[in-house]
Amino acid sequence: MIISSAEDALQSFVLLNIAQNFVEIDEVLYFYRQNPNSITNTKNIAERQKNIYSHKYVINTIKALTKENPNIFSKAIASVFINLLTHMRVRLEYNLKKDLGKVNIWRKMRFYTYKNLFPLKKKIWKKMWKCYQYFAFLR
Repeated sequence: MIISSAEDALQSFVLLNIAQNFVEIDEVLYFYRQNPNSITNTKNIAERQKNIYSHKYVINTIKALTKENPNIFSKAIASVFINLLTHMRVRLEYNLKKDLGKVNIWRKMRFYTYKNLFPLKKKIWKKMWKCYQYFAFLR
């Protein structure tokens, strides 16, 4: 299986779970830039479907790793990654359906509700992540 997107999320999930320590520095080491020709920004239907499938694959892989290795992979960290990736996947699916003219009023309402609930969930995840970091520091 070739993952066309969200591969960095899978890598980060594994690294966050196996790291013994975290160090925060002020120096910027990574510069993200928008690429208009990237898989995320493509208008090609087949590439966009691959992108959605990659998100689903990464979500399922994180779920499987967490279930099969509960001593290594934290359910709390998995929950954060799964929720963020699901939000991205829902957005990608909605935009694809919208571009294909397959969005009806029910899809619009569902997406609107989901989009408005996400910021609230994000605040909760940030607090949960800070608690996790604090307790990981105490270990």
